[in-house]
Amino acid sequence: MQKLYLTFLLSFLQSLYFSQSTKGFHIPDSLKNKNFDQLKKSYDKVFRIDNSKAELYANTILSKGKKENNNDLIFDGYYKIAHIKGLKSENGHPYADTLIKITRNVDTKEYPAKAYIIKGILFNYDWKYSDALNYYIDAQKMSKNKNPDQFYYIKKLLGILKTATEENEEALPLFL
Repeated sequence: MQKLYLTFLLSFLQSLYFSQSTKGFHIPDSLKNKNFDQLKKSYDKVFRIDNSKAELYANTILSKGKKENNNDLIFDGYYKIAHIKGLKSENGHPYADTLIKITRNVDTKEYPAKAYIIKGILFNYDWKYSDALNYYIDAQKMSKNKNPDQFYYIKKLLGILKTATEENEEALPLFL
């Protein structure tokens, strides 16, 4: 009985934590009237240059997605936030985990493979190459017959991973 109660409590707290990811975030007035394409372009301009601004755009995308109940925006928002958090040496794993959880039963050209890609990227940032490899392999299986661009992107990520672990001869065919 206690085990069941503990499991329920942990599930409840986890869902509460993940649902709070944009709680307290208010879309700035300057971004309220921007559409998704405008926000994405703004995000792309500053990504890897000013990640604090990029995070603002990603949070706006996620907030608008939740407000409009638009799964594409929600998925993209979680993906972008997880990636930025990883680049800023912050913990992006909760966002990636949420993305995996909410796309688990989705079958689109991009998802759920893209969720596994970001989880692998985050492990790569953490120098946890074995974990990254596992997520890349899962993503590759999911995208094999659905999305050739994504499939080859994962091959590139695997090549980068092989280079990081000094397996250069194995990396070369992946890059070719």
